[in-house]
Amino acid sequence: MSTPLLDLDLVVVVSKRKAATKGAVERTPFARGMASALAREVRARVATRGDTVQPFESFSTRGEGSTYANGAPRLGFRVSPAYPAAAGGKPTRSGALAFSSSAAFHRSAGALAGRFNVTGGMWRGLGLLMRGENGAAIVFLGRSQGANPNDATAKQRERRGLGGAAGRKTEAAISRRLARGRQIPNALKAASLRQSINVNVLSVKSEEVGSMSAAATELVRQGVDAELPIAVDWDRPSSLGGSRGFVSRIVRAVQTNKGLT
Repeated sequence: MSTPLLDLDLVVVVSKRKAATKGAVERTPFARGMASALAREVRARVATRGDTVQPFESFSTRGEGSTYANGAPRLGFRVSPAYPAAAGGKPTRSGALAFSSSAAFHRSAGALAGRFNVTGGMWRGLGLLMRGENGAAIVFLGRSQGANPNDATAKQRERRGLGGAAGRKTEAAISRRLARGRQIPNALKAASLRQSINVNVLSVKSEEVGSMSAAATELVRQGVDAELPIAVDWDRPSSLGGSRGFVSRIVRAVQTNKGLT
């Protein structure tokens, strides 16, 4: 059984006549305001508080404590030197900065688990795609610097004919050139998280859905009230649920037709 988005089980009491505004409900910019309010709520919940719908406890510690035969630590997690949060890693021949593990890198960057907000680049790309006047999608737009160093592996260098002592200078030069990372589509960053660790950073909680329903009901009530030639006292049902603060923010975003900032 499906649950309706709008619950209009409202009790009304007519009090007096007033001026009516025709088409108030029809002209209400539901899609843009509601989608932008929801996007801001999800961004604050995940990027600031680390509260994801799918559970995520920690970054991988794979590789920590591993050493070479001479006792030197293995630093197998490489990060692009162009990545703003890469400071603290050990420079490698390719120019990439190396850490013992993903967890070690994120600790060095001060990135807490669950926020997926190392530099803020991906979240700065959060935006809306409007689908006419009555539809909107919350998406990641644009590109930002990726953590992958994008440097050449040993096999790739060998295929380029750079093996042996004669090609060391050329190999080093090409490696340094390649270890500069690249700009990655923010949508691809979010999709990679979903594929690799099964976390969709844009998943919505049931309480947020309840708040959207309550806000939509309140907005329709206001629109209907504006269209009526009489003043009405409305008895709001208590079953709508949702966070009162979030409901108020949604209503305000729709009323001001405010986009995502």
